Amino acid sequence: MSKRTGIQPMVRVAFGQPSVVAVSSPAEKRWGHYQFPGIARLDDGRLAVNYSVQADSAMSYGQSHPTRISSDGGKTWREAQPGELDASTAGGIIFPDGEAIKFPVQKPLDAAKLNLPKFSVALTDLWSRKSDCYRLGDLPEDLQRVRLLRRKPGETQWREEWARIAIPEMVVCVMRWEWSDIGFSDPNILTQPRICTDFFWTFTPDGGLLTFFHDVFCFNPDGSLPARCRVGVLRSDDRGRTWRLWSMLGYFPDAAAEQAATQPFLDDPNSNYNRLWGGKDAAPIPDFNVFGLNEPGAMSFGDGRMLCVMRTSSGGTHEPMFIARSTDWGKTWTSPEILTPFGVVPRMAHLDNGVIALVYGRPGVQLLFCTDGKGVTWHTPMTLLPEPGEKTRATVGRRKEITTDRQAGHDDTCGNCTVLKTGPDRFLVAYSDFRHVNAAGQTCKAIKVQEVTVTSAGAENKSMQDTF
Repeated sequence: MSKRTGIQPMVRVAFGQPSVVAVSSPAEKRWGHYQFPGIARLDDGRLAVNYSVQADSAMSYGQSHPTRISSDGGKTWREAQPGELDASTAGGIIFPDGEAIKFPVQKPLDAAKLNLPKFSVALTDLWSRKSDCYRLGDLPEDLQRVRLLRRKPGETQWREEWARIAIPEMVVCVMRWEWSDIGFSDPNILTQPRICTDFFWTFTPDGGLLTFFHDVFCFNPDGSLPARCRVGVLRSDDRGRTWRLWSMLGYFPDAAAEQAATQPFLDDPNSNYNRLWGGKDAAPIPDFNVFGLNEPGAMSFGDGRMLCVMRTSSGGTHEPMFIARSTDWGKTWTSPEILTPFGVVPRMAHLDNGVIALVYGRPGVQLLFCTDGKGVTWHTPMTLLPEPGEKTRATVGRRKEITTDRQAGHDDTCGNCTVLKTGPDRFLVAYSDFRHVNAAGQTCKAIKVQEVTVTSAGAENKSMQDTF
């Protein structure tokens, strides 16, 4: 049964009752704990949700996450038993012939025990983390690869392999000042490159395998670091054994270039940005001195057209998300367009009924929809969390008035949502809720899953289109 329904221009949306996957103790307030849920379907049809119980830190990479299983479509959940998921392909890539691969997140390495080059370039990011940066091609060969698990069709056991990242100019970081639950320290750890299939992956007609990589840095020809990070598309033509850089997107070399590229969308009253958020005189504006774009959420139409929505990386919460488009399987991309005034970790679901859903968060959990079959015109901004009418204390910056509380909005949810398509007109959203009330009336963190059903409203709403 639907918890609430709303008829908006072009689509009809229904929200199911949220189910509670896991609940923290009332005392748990640490960032990173009971956050960052990932939802997947197991090979036998059951659902699985994992979540973090560690600090949001490079020092936590490769740590195990609690996982809970549902056998009734997400209504109830139980803790996964040891070894229960060992044979699962969830979170991996499945080839058309049934072969599967996956890339476990590797733990950082003690840099003091590694044979690293003497030369490095120092980097301090917008979260005050400090790193010594090395060129991947200058590292020992065993540090230019990542762990790969492969399962042949018809088998249940995974075989360990190693995949090579053939991007010699790629930056690899040794963390020298990083945050953890006990504050900042110098861990002196090398964070290994990662092939991440969480954002999106797809196959090209000629057999190539594409996936996205975020926070990409490649050394400039003169040995310096670029001023901003970007999103990269990686391609493999040997079933995941070797990866090369296919394209880069979402990059503005400096604030002036970003301003020049995005100002037309701020000025155009018919742009998605201004139609959705109240017109150019009321719409929040970005801080144009950003670190780059990252956290890509992508989708493919299957004919070479692709969409990618990206978060602004600038050390704060209330920065806009951008969208870019490709017509050649991600080889080239349009200049990014401002789509929303805020958001992190965008995720997209392309439903069989043609509706494209965009899910993102912070503050709250937000939804956008598109029904034009192209991803060009977006409409129907809706809120999944907080409830409609409930106010979050987060103040989004507006023209000539930017909030000084860069952490506002962290009190309701981490905003790092994931989605899973479950039918031709529906999908599940996994998210964190920091204001869940337990049976004793205490406020706790919780991991929740909620179904969203969305259908085209058709001609009955045609007259409402002109209001946007």
